[in-house]
Amino acid sequence: MDLLESLKPDIILYIITCTIFTCSNFGYAAWLRLDNKKVQRYNMLFNLSTEIKVIKKL
Repeated sequence: MDLLESLKPDIILYIITCTIFTCSNFGYAAWLRLDNKKVQRYNMLFNLSTEIKVIKKL
């Protein structure tokens, strides 16, 4: 058995692991951006509702 034949399972496992890691990082980054946009929208709406309440009191 030569060296390349003995390393094939390790190489395949390495490629699969790198692919899963890369895809999960991209997915996590996209989820964080989406979550950040939701937080920004919530804060903007909360600030607007607070300003409307202040204006109504005046």
